[in-house]
Amino acid sequence: MTEETVVVNAQPTLMAQLRRFLLRVSLTLTLTALLVLLVQHQIRLVKHERILEHPVMAALDAAGVSIRATQLRATALVRHEQDVTMEELKRLAARIAAARTEHSDVELWSEVRPQYRVVYYRGHDEAGGTWTASARFLRPDELSTGRLEVALLRELVGRLDGMRSAMYQMEGQLQRAVGAPLREIELEASVEGRPVPRDTDVERLVDQLMHEMNVEAVTTHTRVDGVTARGYSPRLTTTPYEVSGARTNVAIRISRQGQGMWVEVGTPTL
Repeated sequence: MTEETVVVNAQPTLMAQLRRFLLRVSLTLTLTALLVLLVQHQIRLVKHERILEHPVMAALDAAGVSIRATQLRATALVRHEQDVTMEELKRLAARIAAARTEHSDVELWSEVRPQYRVVYYRGHDEAGGTWTASARFLRPDELSTGRLEVALLRELVGRLDGMRSAMYQMEGQLQRAVGAPLREIELEASVEGRPVPRDTDVERLVDQLMHEMNVEAVTTHTRVDGVTARGYSPRLTTTPYEVSGARTNVAIRISRQGQGMWVEVGTPTL
């Protein structure tokens, strides 16, 4: 019997090689196109939706409202306590103040009341305006456990670029001053716009501001002297609170004063 040897050519045919090459080219082109679209999308977000700016500032700019003043506040619970001495309050407030400037240019004062005691340090803010560092002990009555809290307030003239990062820096300053994990940290911001013309369509202005901040479930109250509105925006990272069972993290107040309409926007409230 004759044995036949069958030799199988393991090399791919020219057509198979070409198909694989074309597949690799197609995948490369697809990935490149997706990368280009992603970059274009990010550029659009930065330029048009202004994701790097705080939504409140971006909304006021889009509505043509110039900014007169900016206020930022960071407050945190240190611990529950039966009593806290003025010496400890002063020490905590001084640690917060140390992160802002040297104490030689700082004002110091305190308040003592039956329900609370607080120590303040105040100095000039590098952004224009003032900052106030404080530590306070709150105790409604002798039967209640008190709260030791720390806070940092910045009251600035005009606009503050980078407001979002500034608020987180304030939170970090409180954290470092206390040197222990903080609880119930609250970050608040409010911006006051310069007066707009008295004949401004107030309801339309409120709608535009809310739209620019992607605010949902807007509740508006019209008064003789102006309008107040509240709602919830997923773009705002401040902790919301409840009003009539609805989440709220942005508030707008437009009030008639003198010859113009004063515009104020706050998160989570005013």
